[in-house]
Amino acid sequence: MGIGDQGKSVEERRPPREGMLDPQLSFAVSGISAPRPITTILKRDGHEEAFEKAKIAEAILRAARAADASDPDRAASLASGVAIYLAKELDGQAPTADHVAAAVERVLIEMGHARVALAYARYRERRERTRRLRRRDPQAVLNGLSDASRARAIGAQAAFFVRTSAENVAEWDRKRIVEALVRETGLDTETAGRIALEVEEQIRRAGVQTLTAPLVRELVNAKLIEHGLEAHWRRHARLGVPLYDAERIIRGLDAEAAPVDPEATGRTLAKAVKRAFALDQVFSEETAAAHVLGDCYIHDLASADRLHSLAPSLGAVARFGIGVPGAHTFAEPPARADTLLAQMVNASVALQAHCTGVVCWDALNVFFAPFLDGLDEQALRQIAQMAIYEYAYRAALGGDPRLHTEIDLCWETPSWLADAEAIGPGGADTGRVYGDYLHVAQRFAWMLVDILREGGVGGVTFPAPTPVVRLTPAFFRAAGHDAFLHHVSETAAARGNIHFLLDRDAWLTEGLEPWEMRGAAVQRVTLNLPRMAYRARDEDHLFRELERVLETAVRAHGEKRDFVESLLALNEVGPLGLLATRRGGRPALDMHRASYLVGLTGLNECVQAFTGGEIHADDNARALALRLTERAAALCAEWGELLDLRLEPALTSDATVNRRFAALDLDSYPEAASVVKTDPATHDLFYSAGACLSPEAGLSPVERARIEGLFHVAAPAEARTEVCIGDTATSARAIGDFLSKTHHHTGCRRVVVSG
Repeated sequence: MGIGDQGKSVEERRPPREGMLDPQLSFAVSGISAPRPITTILKRDGHEEAFEKAKIAEAILRAARAADASDPDRAASLASGVAIYLAKELDGQAPTADHVAAAVERVLIEMGHARVALAYARYRERRERTRRLRRRDPQAVLNGLSDASRARAIGAQAAFFVRTSAENVAEWDRKRIVEALVRETGLDTETAGRIALEVEEQIRRAGVQTLTAPLVRELVNAKLIEHGLEAHWRRHARLGVPLYDAERIIRGLDAEAAPVDPEATGRTLAKAVKRAFALDQVFSEETAAAHVLGDCYIHDLASADRLHSLAPSLGAVARFGIGVPGAHTFAEPPARADTLLAQMVNASVALQAHCTGVVCWDALNVFFAPFLDGLDEQALRQIAQMAIYEYAYRAALGGDPRLHTEIDLCWETPSWLADAEAIGPGGADTGRVYGDYLHVAQRFAWMLVDILREGGVGGVTFPAPTPVVRLTPAFFRAAGHDAFLHHVSETAAARGNIHFLLDRDAWLTEGLEPWEMRGAAVQRVTLNLPRMAYRARDEDHLFRELERVLETAVRAHGEKRDFVESLLALNEVGPLGLLATRRGGRPALDMHRASYLVGLTGLNECVQAFTGGEIHADDNARALALRLTERAAALCAEWGELLDLRLEPALTSDATVNRRFAALDLDSYPEAASVVKTDPATHDLFYSAGACLSPEAGLSPVERARIEGLFHVAAPAEARTEVCIGDTATSARAIGDFLSKTHHHTGCRRVVVSG
């Protein structure tokens, strides 16, 4: 036992197994309500009959006798294990005979009875063959003749076969096991040969004629564990989805597959495999365990080969057109505004395949301006309408999850663009700077807001794109800003779904060319702040918990960076080829400038559990919350400098994370019962998002923005204050005044106005 293992339970010291997050590979544990027991079984002819553990015990005992391991008590115990396994897997639904048989095999192997599992597989095979022959199934007869022919051809030395993943039947050859172990795990040839020989002897004693590749792999894995080769076993583990789950997903019975179509079910199956790969291969055992236990949450595990979010520049599309990996150019630089729009939409789709979050086009109206110069109002309106409808249609068509786009609108020309050479039709410089096109850019921004306010047919609010109106100090000095803010506020009052970015940094340029990507976030890892309070004895201990968990998040970011860089190193032939493409002598994605988000959530419940008060009503709670946020920001700066990572503290508003943390903590920490919130409509348990105040705080929007804005200063990434206007007739002037006050008198970073 290593030093780090002292004081740990046997279960904690056990190496992680394939499907660590798959509840079907675990039996019920204390603290979790028991699943509904299995009462019936669905027979092959379609009728149900009573589920009897005794029949399962009898089948296991029969297999055990064939394997010279007869033990009636053990067979009964294993049958009970199968019943628990099925109850947990199916939650009371009636299993089929195949479900039961598969569960028996899995439980036997998991519990260390590989010989009995082989004998049971042989018995199943014999019964299935007999059943099909009785039905006079011609394929069964042909298969039997084929097996017999092969057996005669290769003699007694290899009297069994393997159905491979390539969907053919191969002659048994233990050298293939040796080669696979050496290739996949790095095991030496001698040890691999010994394990292969032991597996072959097991199979030979069992007398099974035809095996499946997964069963052979399970037997090899069992031998690796038996020899104490846990590290090699992990590298040999097989990623996949249990047959029962796969069937439910493909038939549309799984909630994650909605809306049901073949593409959606394919995505769900792929996510399950990629999630298991990420936990086993991308992240270390310690990092994966922290996610599983709920100390932190690694977002988008099923998309570990993607980034979190991207902020491309429309100048790149205007200058270079759009391309595909392996080809320098797919479409030439656009010559007209409608062509620029079409290429921007196609680029959005391509970039969305490389990230799980938002694709944001900064200063969209400014980049469009050189292409719109000279157009009349009708032509300008047509381009604006095409832009909104193109994104809205793609998002509405089946709720396309691959297209989450923000369009950034500004009333003044950003400082980093004002004196830059404007890129015009054909990718050529126009001989003017972007600041010269200010009036055209303002007209286009006004027209885009017009289209958003009108809505679709019947006045329906557009599901996409998300408009982000950037309010900077220069905005409030620009001529006509009052009228534009009123125009946008009217749209917010009528439609909602407007984001206002209160940018006080004057858009720092960091020496970027106008066509270079403005930003990218590689990953987000969120810390479970309330759990830190449950564990802490005093404030010093609370801050040590923050340091410990944040260090785990930093480790996760380092591991993700290494993995993404390994994919980018494949250049244009790799899966991230689009981001590795070079334009103007520079890669599309500069990893040295990419950020890594350290998310904070449940801050209100954290200080409530520690002090008894909530942020909005208790000065001590608010002061502690600020100290925690500032300490997290300081730790991000320290670790970032040490590891050359741009770590940014962020405020997570992901409802899935907040519900997961609350549910996990309520099972393990009695203190959670006094602070966990409950949604009155759905009865879901949750923590308050990021540094948001309790929904029951009863504060005015201005006061809420003022208090929440205190935390946005230290953790600006993804920080937001939600303002719901509901069904009340909120005037545009009231919204405009609120935004102006919030910008000038608070640290609030983003305001989201929803209907």
